[in-house]
Amino acid sequence: MPAAVAALKTSHPDVDVKLVDAEPSEAVALVESGEVDVAVAFTYHDDYEVGAGLTWRPTGTERVRLVLPPRYAGSRRPVALGDLGREPWIVGCSRCRAHLADVCRQAGFDPIEHHATDDYVVGQSLVAAGLGVMLREPGGDRGYDGHAPT
Repeated sequence: MPAAVAALKTSHPDVDVKLVDAEPSEAVALVESGEVDVAVAFTYHDDYEVGAGLTWRPTGTERVRLVLPPRYAGSRRPVALGDLGREPWIVGCSRCRAHLADVCRQAGFDPIEHHATDDYVVGQSLVAAGLGVMLREPGGDRGYDGHAPT
């Protein structure tokens, strides 16, 4: 998002662009109330609805990534989600937790929720310290084969 805002400011210097970081459902509510003009949000297979008078336009699909501690670095085979049933999980917002629970159940287990944070830097630091595994929602750069429409 920062690169897109910077490019818009460069190409249209008279446009006043302000970024508001919000959960997707909150971002939609901000558009509905007229507080902001546009929301860019992610969803897991349309897990929330936009109100009447708004238009939802998918812009792409990004993979959800699996973030693993260093002990997995030397693995000779790819790590499957189903291999992580006994690992402690680092979880985020309620929507992200629901998505995690869904994909883990599809892989044959219920995740053991051990740490909770909405901050990816904190979550990835917990993983790096060997304290759990986590899914990295859109914008991440390692692992898992799931998809989240954006």
